[in-house]
Amino acid sequence: MACPDDDCSAPWWSDGELPAAVDQALRAAREVPDGFVAAGRAVYDVGWRHTPGEATLRGITFIAAGLTIELEVLAERMVGQILPPCTGRVEVSDDTGLTSGATVDPSGCFELCDPPVRAFRLYCRTDSGTDVRTGWLPR
Repeated sequence: MACPDDDCSAPWWSDGELPAAVDQALRAAREVPDGFVAAGRAVYDVGWRHTPGEATLRGITFIAAGLTIELEVLAERMVGQILPPCTGRVEVSDDTGLTSGATVDPSGCFELCDPPVRAFRLYCRTDSGTDVRTGWLPR
């Protein structure tokens, strides 16, 4: 079964072909190895579920006009880099207010040693005057 003339914007199957296509898709889903499914779920779950005492890492990238913030969130700290590299200040806050802040070095790197234990957001101000505030992120 294929799209006629490479135009897949309209249904291309007949009433008889559709059940066969659905059956083929369901069979293919059942043939995915259990280990592959488990690995996919583990990647999705990293950082979104946290057991106290468990070492987890969550990598997050924020893209704004002319500025990218890469952040790695660990249980005991957060490290990040602003790209393109520039100096400035990064602050992290939760719903109670400012939690901690750090100076951004000339390579764009920063470290926050006291990460919040609740949902948080970042505020970044470069020395050239660019301001970026992220949305709220779960901890």
